[in-house]
Amino acid sequence: MKHPNTLTIRRAWSDDLDTVLALIREVTRWMISRGIHQWDNSLTDAVVPYFARKIGQDTVYLAELDGQPVGTLTFQWSDRTTWDDIGEDGQAGYMHSLATARRAAGHGLGASLLEWAMAQVCRHDRPYLRLDCAAENAGLCRYYTGLGFIEKGIKETPSWRSRLFEKSVGREARDDHTHFEQALDK
Repeated sequence: MKHPNTLTIRRAWSDDLDTVLALIREVTRWMISRGIHQWDNSLTDAVVPYFARKIGQDTVYLAELDGQPVGTLTFQWSDRTTWDDIGEDGQAGYMHSLATARRAAGHGLGASLLEWAMAQVCRHDRPYLRLDCAAENAGLCRYYTGLGFIEKGIKETPSWRSRLFEKSVGREARDDHTHFEQALDK
């Protein structure tokens, strides 16, 4: 039996693509309104094939609060694109595209999604959760360091500059994150 205010994190399916894009685009508009240009390209249809492919690879997750979508993230076991060779060292899980609905802001949902990702890392006996964000997004960089992430460097491409973060995830985290109701298979 589900209790009120139950956070469920489940794999996104192809019929969830519009929901995932709506969450990403809502956060993008909010960031732009604050002068943060991290995901501007998500407002175009150019990102549709990217998220459709990620959903097809079973790496996109939806967070639902009482059955209503309130967040999304991408979670994968390697990331050569952002982390180069270290992204295939078998030591980490990699999180991208963390987005929470503005109506759920200020209630710790982002931290809960990060806790969920850390629990996945623990379950797979890997020591680190790694993520990145736009290097110029000072507020988000402070958020991640405030949650114990350590900056590991900058990744620069001709069109993107990312700040890389890593957090050591102790085995004790496995027990600390059992409050999530997980529906990984539909």
